[in-house]
Amino acid sequence: MVSLFINKIKVHFLILSIFLSLGNAQGVDEVLFNIDNLTVSLDSNLTASFQGKIKSSSTNAVELVLMKNDFNLLNNWQVSICVDYTCFSSSIDSVFFVLLGNDSVDVIIDIIASNNISGSIELELYDIVNPTEVTLKTLTVLSSFLSVVKKKEVEKISSINFYPNPFNNIINLTFDITYNDNVDVSIYNINGSTIKRMKNIKVGPGFSVINWDGKNNRGQTVNSGLYFVKLKGDLFEDILEITFLK
Repeated sequence: MVSLFINKIKVHFLILSIFLSLGNAQGVDEVLFNIDNLTVSLDSNLTASFQGKIKSSSTNAVELVLMKNDFNLLNNWQVSICVDYTCFSSSIDSVFFVLLGNDSVDVIIDIIASNNISGSIELELYDIVNPTEVTLKTLTVLSSFLSVVKKKEVEKISSINFYPNPFNNIINLTFDITYNDNVDVSIYNINGSTIKRMKNIKVGPGFSVINWDGKNNRGQTVNSGLYFVKLKGDLFEDILEITFLK
């Protein structure tokens, strides 16, 4: 009888343990992490900001860690995490905080870029009680792609276009302008390194074309991926985003 009673206690304890485990697992699912906009553009000061909210519908407090991972960021970019308006240094990669039951916190990710090039960062949110339950968010920062025209002579520039995009052989940069110009072309990879430079190319007046065959300064074909073309003339500067596919 004693043995049967002990076995019944073990069964009840096992059922209780399973119930508690399921409750903890469900608690992770009750924490939602939303970002208002996963893609933003740099402003004129080369800064960008993402805003979001972490919300719990659980009745219990949850211990959370929000971590930033360098996913495709350029050198010297500063990324700061702010939780409920408490902002941490860009040198801090992870922030621990307690989210009370049925509560929420505001999250802001501030970025200061070192150049006008696109990049990405990955955010990772997890419960320290259940670290395998992870929520990932990829934040993408785009170049501002602003054309700068000097002396208010924008009427002299009709259009600057490029095609095809994506391309796997040759991309055409076309100019339709009303004056003579000398254009410098610089092509950067996603890390901001210059891979190709073409200087003092005469364009205009009228329709002109500059070609790039997907090769770097050493004549080697570049890898497939995203690239940026910086065009600089006497009256304008422009940055174009292109994609090369082998």
